[in-house]
Amino acid sequence: MNPRRNFLKSSTALLLLPKFLSAGDKKNTNSNAKRLVCIGNYLGYHAPSFYPKQAGENYEMPQLLSPLKNNRNDFSIFSGLDHRAKNGHANWHNFITGYDFPRLSLDQLVAEKIGHQTRFNSLQLAIGNEQTVRMSYTREGVTLPCIQRPHVLFSSIFTSGSNKSKMLYDLNVGRSIIDDLLDEAKTFSKKLDKNDKNKMSQYLQSVRDVETEIQKQKSFLNKPLRKVDYKYKEPAVDLFTYERTFMDLIAVAFETDSTRVATLMQAINNTTKVNGKRLSSLHGLSHHNKNKGQIAKFNMSTQQHLVSLSRFIKTLKERTDLEGKPLLDSTIILLGSGMGDANTHSNANIPTIVAGGGFKHGSHIQTTKKDPYLLGDLYISILQRMGFEDTTFAKAKNNMNHVFKA
Repeated sequence: MNPRRNFLKSSTALLLLPKFLSAGDKKNTNSNAKRLVCIGNYLGYHAPSFYPKQAGENYEMPQLLSPLKNNRNDFSIFSGLDHRAKNGHANWHNFITGYDFPRLSLDQLVAEKIGHQTRFNSLQLAIGNEQTVRMSYTREGVTLPCIQRPHVLFSSIFTSGSNKSKMLYDLNVGRSIIDDLLDEAKTFSKKLDKNDKNKMSQYLQSVRDVETEIQKQKSFLNKPLRKVDYKYKEPAVDLFTYERTFMDLIAVAFETDSTRVATLMQAINNTTKVNGKRLSSLHGLSHHNKNKGQIAKFNMSTQQHLVSLSRFIKTLKERTDLEGKPLLDSTIILLGSGMGDANTHSNANIPTIVAGGGFKHGSHIQTTKKDPYLLGDLYISILQRMGFEDTTFAKAKNNMNHVFKA
């Protein structure tokens, strides 16, 4: 297979993103958030173990969420929210798209607006089984590929020496391919009818977007990177060790302002270890059929994602942005799933946590079927917190700003 085409294919998959033009480009002086992280667990959580029994600020922390007890004022819990989407694993992708089919995802909507300001428009990361990795989508419904090895992400952020020379060579090769494609397209388009010419025009715009990205990457290669106190250590091949290393690297990417948008997909994994105990068939455990023993094992596994979240929150508190302020103050973390109940394949009542971003936290916000709110309404509040003036997201038309007091 031609390596030149491999490069173009991978670049196109990553960069086939039209520019975002909306009123959201106007400065919002009330915006405190500059970065967004979306974390999605493919198997979801056992909802009765996840949700507090009490609403409001004085809720009793559920055992499943106990790793977050010291972060109580750093996050909010939301129950009763979903996208009113169809049930089933196949519709998991609704988590940050809000539609019954692949559509522009929340992270990419944000990346379209602010991605040009950093070296990477966004980072897509994943742990677990490759077959269930699908979280970020372009406007055309194309799934964006994920980095699944921490050392690949580390090398991308800290490019130097021979690695930098190779990247520059690859970028120049990509530029050469684009020149060839544009020349060929001009000749070929003369033979097309009106409809096909429109398709060709869309294709050429995609090629030009790749060209713009190549030029951006070349300019960033020669810019000095902010020095940070971080020593990379190759992690053991383990689901949760990979997860925590990825979270560390997201924090470093934010600290160096290499990107401001990231997603982390927690895909299915056949086996893993928790406190030295091996758990197998995690997918099977999610279909617990209300068996208490199975639920306990499932919770033992999924609780590790919350251990990772607590550690990530702590890291973002300790690391600072370019202004010397804690990253957590201006970083919104969204944690949830496209699956409300894996046991029944229900996509209703999705367990959701929002942390950081300058919001006032510390509450369990409980909505019911009588309330008009969709999960997308929460996303509208996230977008507005980041300076967007959007009033819709997918099927949602409201916001939930009133539940946050800051």
